[in-house]
Amino acid sequence: MADPVRLPYLRSSFGLSLTAAGLLVTVLWLGSALGQLPGGMLADRYSERTVMVAGTGVVAAAPVLVLVAPTAAVLFAATAPVGLGQSLYPIARITILSEVYPDRIGSALGVAMATSDLGQTVVPPVAGVLAAGVAWQAGLGVVVPFLLLAGGLLWVVLPAGTSTGSGGATFSVGHVGAVCAELRRSNMTFVGFILFLYVLVWQSFTGFYPTYLVEGFWALAAVTVVVSTMLGSGAITQSFLSDSIPAAVRGTGLGVVRTTAATLGAAGPVLFGATADRGYFDEGYVVLGATTAAVVLLTLRLPKSPPSPAW
Repeated sequence: MADPVRLPYLRSSFGLSLTAAGLLVTVLWLGSALGQLPGGMLADRYSERTVMVAGTGVVAAAPVLVLVAPTAAVLFAATAPVGLGQSLYPIARITILSEVYPDRIGSALGVAMATSDLGQTVVPPVAGVLAAGVAWQAGLGVVVPFLLLAGGLLWVVLPAGTSTGSGGATFSVGHVGAVCAELRRSNMTFVGFILFLYVLVWQSFTGFYPTYLVEGFWALAAVTVVVSTMLGSGAITQSFLSDSIPAAVRGTGLGVVRTTAATLGAAGPVLFGATADRGYFDEGYVVLGATTAAVVLLTLRLPKSPPSPAW
């Protein structure tokens, strides 16, 4: 969430148009999306602790390349590894919470996401102050020591050896195909569609929020109220997904759904940036508000209890 705060400064430093700035955000989120299936498979085969610590380490190391980027091309190339590092964390987080709190996954995931939102509330203002008072690089570099500290704490606190996968079969094409068949049987397409809309709105909205504040305000204030109603649906849909997928392949199943939804949703920022470049900044945020209302309504149509896994 600190990246959108730096976006106006990156546009100024590298001469990026709104479309190019949106593409930069898309590169970040696309990397985060594409790595979630491998991350889920690794969570099934190995300890979630190992996967989460590895992801945190990559996210701590990759920004160094961004900090020293001399050109826009290098900036784009350096941003992708940051997203890939982020992709290793979410699936392992959900699977380990499902194992530690099997009867309270909704509450546990809600607390975890609320903690994440707290960080997203605190870090961006700090990054903004440093970017305005020092340089945009300072706002990025300041988080690296905290990421290293977080990785160490994860290694100490989390239990080891909680994976439920079985050897090399986890990585076979046939195994992934069987997982996809189970997801189709469980009607995960509907839940995946809700998650896709959620990702599309969230990434487009947050990616250009600070940039829009520089150029406008009132339309954004109204849409912000609407979009904020969507935040609770994330815990609902993801806990529903977790409960619907067999424990033995939960990481892989979540990876398939989240990778598909997030990859498609990653197109949002670049499309939104192109829309803004054509003078439709206000209208773009109104469309995001309408899409948010659709997400909330669709979430209300989810069954009261997820289908029982066949495995």
